[in-house]
Amino acid sequence: MRSRDTFLDELRAPLSQLSEIAKCFETTFNHIAAHSSTQFLPTPIISLPSGSETGTFLALDLGGSNLRVAIVELLGCDVDGRLRITLQENWLIPEPLKRGAAEALFSWVAQRMAGIVEAYVGALVDEEREEVLREGIPVGVAFSFPMQ
Repeated sequence: MRSRDTFLDELRAPLSQLSEIAKCFETTFNHIAAHSSTQFLPTPIISLPSGSETGTFLALDLGGSNLRVAIVELLGCDVDGRLRITLQENWLIPEPLKRGAAEALFSWVAQRMAGIVEAYVGALVDEEREEVLREGIPVGVAFSFPMQ
């Protein structure tokens, strides 16, 4: 049986090869995403973003062990960075919620989302706050569970 350090040594890559390794990962990922029916969940997304998108969104990522919620501002092509994360939090999902009723899990998720939105809205000036309360915030959801 190999030691942990021996195993980790085999995973180290020389800095001079990192660019080549990254390109191989990208090529493999793109191929799997385009051609595999078993590696990714079906999605209703029919086009890729252009990078010119703008607006403020509530982003939710519910995984197998963590919940991440953020307020994300898409800044479009004219700005360096193209996005700004205004506020974000990350929580471990308690084991009883993972194994219990869906209503309990999603109630917990909703409470975390409400806390982020409340903090965000509370930090806005009056005019912006009124607009958000009137118009709402679009939500993007990602479920990132491992597949078997």
